[in-house]
Amino acid sequence: MAADETIIAGQSVGKYILNMPYETILELLNEEKYVVRDLMEYTVVECSNIKFWISKKDKKAKQILVQGSFEGKFCDAIGIGSNLTQVKNHVGEWYQELDAYYVKNHIGICFQLYDEDDWNADTAPIQFISVFTPDL
Repeated sequence: MAADETIIAGQSVGKYILNMPYETILELLNEEKYVVRDLMEYTVVECSNIKFWISKKDKKAKQILVQGSFEGKFCDAIGIGSNLTQVKNHVGEWYQELDAYYVKNHIGICFQLYDEDDWNADTAPIQFISVFTPDL
C-alpha cells in the first residue's frame, strides 16, 4: 500500500471504497497476502496493514481499518502514530465511546490508541484508524 492512500471519513481508504464488493477488493489486493476470517455477520479480510469487514448480507465492505506501517493520512494530517491532540488541532473536537475516539464533525471515522504504560488519551499514539458506513 502506497504512502499516498488518502483516508476519507465514511467513504474510503485510497482505492478501497466503502460498499465496494468483496470480489473487487480481492482483485485490488492482487498479489498482497491476506487471511480471511469468518465471523457471524461479517467476513474479515486481513492484510499486514489493512482489514476489511464485508457484510454477509450484501457482500460489500462496511468497515476498513488501517494499522501498522500504513502511511496514508486523514485530512492530510492524521495517520498511524498521530495523537488526539493533533486530531483536535487539525480536524476538530473528538469524543470517546468505549475504546474508540470519534471526530464530532466527521461522520464515519474513528481512532483507537496504543495502550501505553503512562497512558494519556491526548498524547497516546493512534494505533488503528477505521472508516465505516454511517449506518454501521
